[in-house]
Order: sequence, then structure tokens, then C-alpha cells
Amino acid sequence: DENTHEFFTELSEPGTYRARVSTLSSSGDCEARESGADAGVSFYLGPDGELLEELRERPRGVSVRLLDSSTAAVSWAPSAERHNGSLVSVVSATCLKPSLSQRMENTYCSEENSTSDIISSLTPGAQYRVVVYHTNGPLISPPSEPVIIDIEPTGVRELAVYPLSPTAVILSWQRPYHVAFRKYVLQTFFFNPVTLASEWTTYYEIAATASVIASVRVTDLLPAWYYNFRVSMATWGEPPLSCCDSSTVSFVTAPEAPHISSVDYAHGVLSVRWTYGELFIDLSHSRMLHWQVVAVGRKGPERSYSVDVTRSVMRASLPLPPGDIYNLTVTACTERSRNTSTPNIIKLEPAPPRSLYAVNATHSSATLLWSEEGVVDYYQVLCRPCKASKELKVRQPLTSTSHVLTVSGLMPSSTYNCSVTSFSYSTPSRPAHVTVTTVGERLVAAISALAVLSVLLVSLLLLFLLVLRKKHLQMSR
Repeated sequence: DENTHEFFTELSEPGTYRARVSTLSSSGDCEARESGADAGVSFYLGPDGELLEELRERPRGVSVRLLDSSTAAVSWAPSAERHNGSLVSVVSATCLKPSLSQRMENTYCSEENSTSDIISSLTPGAQYRVVVYHTNGPLISPPSEPVIIDIEPTGVRELAVYPLSPTAVILSWQRPYHVAFRKYVLQTFFFNPVTLASEWTTYYEIAATASVIASVRVTDLLPAWYYNFRVSMATWGEPPLSCCDSSTVSFVTAPEAPHISSVDYAHGVLSVRWTYGELFIDLSHSRMLHWQVVAVGRKGPERSYSVDVTRSVMRASLPLPPGDIYNLTVTACTERSRNTSTPNIIKLEPAPPRSLYAVNATHSSATLLWSEEGVVDYYQVLCRPCKASKELKVRQPLTSTSHVLTVSGLMPSSTYNCSVTSFSYSTPSRPAHVTVTTVGERLVAAISALAVLSVLLVSLLLLFLLVLRKKHLQMSR
């Protein structure tokens, strides 16, 4: 009746019971009416008659502390209600976000419950939702406020750079097998000659795959320039986490090959000019150290000649011996690499003989003596009479590989114009000239007679001295 506020009944079977109370009203002419039942009360009756009451208070002060990248500890505040256990529920918020081919998580993809306050087998880079329940036998309290935990990804390792050209490289790296992430983010850091500033900029983003090795080609780089490359992992979490800034590698790109624009040779010095890259390129911020100009000859005594030039100057002078064929190159040098121009083959004409003299002239011959300059294969000597005559015929040129040659068969009391020409690789030089005059036959006879008389006079003098010495010895006795 309306005055009853208690209800007694005997329960003999163990189990979970739920009691609800509703109010009935039959006053008036209307049919009897029933109120809505209240929330009621649940309780558990154990086999031994133990009564466990329903838990109405949710766990409070829940916190999660990461012990390492795959383990976490859960804690909560004490409850005012009596309970005999707690339940920790964990589910990954990121496991089902990637496609099946990109999925890297294999734990907590569906909700898993545990009575332990230690959560293990977590995946670096994943995001988890943790909820705590108090239990009283089979009775469960309302859930706690969910706690979201984000675990940093591991980042990449063994980041390496492999050059392809002055403007392109390949970046390669590896990742640990046990990690979950959404993408790789490749960033570059360099001095921008347009903005005159250095900053990190995102160059490329690569979707995560199951492969533990990844690589990417980086193009449109500046030659002979300093770069920093960084590869990080971005997770599926909201907001996403990124790791790690320490995964960086520095690299200096190779220089471009110079282009030899002009070559000039005069007075034993080779003048070279070259261009590099764009017409008005600024090398003040590049890692170019210097230029190296090298000329390698085929026959010279030293064969290789080189000179270093500062990066701001694109011209050089190189002393080279004439008469040789040279392989000329210009090399752009940085501290780590170099690039050489297309070789220029230069053939230098031989130089004419120097210091040409005529010595020991007789009535029919003369000896020519000269000095060499540069590379010479052989010399050609030709003597022509200064005055045309039927008796004085034009002689055939003579060949010599030494610096001395005796020209015979000349006419007495005649004047010849002798020329000596150097030849190198079958190319003649400008001839060097000297005038040769032979002595006459009468003069030769007179000189011979004088020589005989001189010998006789010397002999008589020696005989006279011997006689005087003999008389001196006789007188001294």
C-alpha cells in the first residue's frame, strides 16, 4: 500500500540482481496508472551469501606514466566506495587509421581489458585511449574519464647521402621494425641566395610503408653548396607527433664542370679563361675553394704543369715550353669533391733555336752551334750562298738531333746564309739565321807555311838551348 516503504524477499540463488521500484495510482475514474521505474539498484549475491553492492562512483585522478617506449604504468586516486578490484581498458586510436598495407600495429587494435596497472606491448608512434573501471565481483563502476597517451616514434637511423650529380643526391635511411607512423618528412637547410636567409624547409613527404629501408632522390640543388638534410617521422595521432630532429646529415654538393672559353699563347706563357655555371653566378657563399689549371704535355721533361687560382678569378697564366702538345683542363675544387672541364688539346709551335753561332770556319767547312728552347724532335740546317753563282750550288738541307753540326763541302772565300729550323710533331719553327764566311786557299797555304816555319823556329830554339846547356856543364867542370 501507499504506506509501505520496505520490501522483503528471500533469495536463494547466487547471481546478480537488479531491484526497481515503481508507483501505481488508481484514484479517480481513470484506469490504474504506473509511474516510470527509478534507476534501481544492482547487487551481487555470492554462493556463500556475501552481498556485493553496485558501484556508482567512477574512478578519478587517472594518470598514465610511460616507463619506456613500449610500457606504461596506470594509477588513480583512492575511491570512497568499497570495491575489490579494478579493470584497465586500452584501445589504440591509430591502429585502424592506415590502410591494411600500411598498418604497423598488431596490438590493442580492439579494446583489451586487464586487471594489471602495467600496460605492455605498446608500439612507439601510436596513440592509445585508456579507461579505468572499478569492480565489485562482476559489478563494474562507470568508466573513468579517458586518458589519451601519445608515444613518440623512434625516428630513422643510418641516414646517408649518395651523390648523383652536382645538383642531385640520393638520401637513404632505415627505421626500426617496431614503430607506427604516418609519413616521413624530408627537410633541407641551406643558405638561399635569393632570400639571403637559412631556414629549414620541407622538401618532400613520403607515405609510410612496411619496408624498413627507404630512399628518395633530391634534385634542383645548388652546386658546391652546403646542405643539411633531416628526415623525421610524423604519427597518425591528433595532433601528430614528430621525431627526431637529431636525424640529420650534412653534405657539400659537387661543383659543376667549368668550360674553357679562350686560350692564348705568347712569349712562353699560356693564358686561359673559363666560365662556370650561369653567366653572373655569385660564388661568395658557395663551398668552392679554388680552381686548378693543369696542362699535361706528351714529351716535355716535366710533362705536367699546374697552377691554383682563387675562386673569384676565372683566368690563369701558365708558363709552358713551346713545341709540345698539351692536354689542358680546369678543375673546380671543394673540400670534398671536384669536377673537371672537358679537356682542350693545344698544340704549341716549336720555338726557333737560340744563340746561333758559326765557329771553326775553314776554306770548305764551318761548325754551327746553338741552344734549344722547348720540345724539339730534330733540327734542319740549310746553307745558301749569299751571291748567286754557277760554281756555288744550292745545298740540300741537313738534319741533326744535336745542338752542333759541321757543314762541309763549302767553297773557299765564300759567304753563306745558314738557317737552323726546329721541328716538333712535323711542325717547323721560324728559322734562325747566321752568316758563315769561308777562308781562301792562298790564305790557307800561307797559314800552313807560317805554321811550318813556326815549328822549325821552335825546333832551332830548342837545339840552341841544348848546346848552351852542354857548354855550361863543360865549363863548370
